[in-house]
Amino acid sequence: MTERQHEEADLYEKVRTLCQMYGWLGPFHDYDSRRSYPGALDAWMVHPLWHRLVFCEIKSTKEQLTPEQAQVYAALKAVGPPLEVYVWRPGQEQEIAEILGPNER
Repeated sequence: MTERQHEEADLYEKVRTLCQMYGWLGPFHDYDSRRSYPGALDAWMVHPLWHRLVFCEIKSTKEQLTPEQAQVYAALKAVGPPLEVYVWRPGQEQEIAEILGPNER
C-alpha cells in the first residue's frame, strides 16, 4: 500500500468511527471503484434523526479531485441542503468531527 493509500484508509477509518459514534448510517463505500460511475465520490452517509445526507471524497494531503470527481462534486454541491458534500484530507479530523457531530443545522 502506498503512503497516499495509507493516508486515505486511515482517514476513512476515522470517518467510519465518527459515523458510528454519532448514529449515522454508513459510511457507504464502493470498495471496487472500477465498477463505479467515473467521478463517484468515496462515501456517503445519512443521519436518520438529523435528516442529513453527506457525500465525501477522501483525498491524501496533496491529491486533487479528478475532472470527473470535480464535476460530480459541483453537481452535488448545487443541490444544496439537506445534501452536503465535502472533500476531506488528513489534518481535518477536528473539522470532520464538528460536521458529523451533533450541532444546530
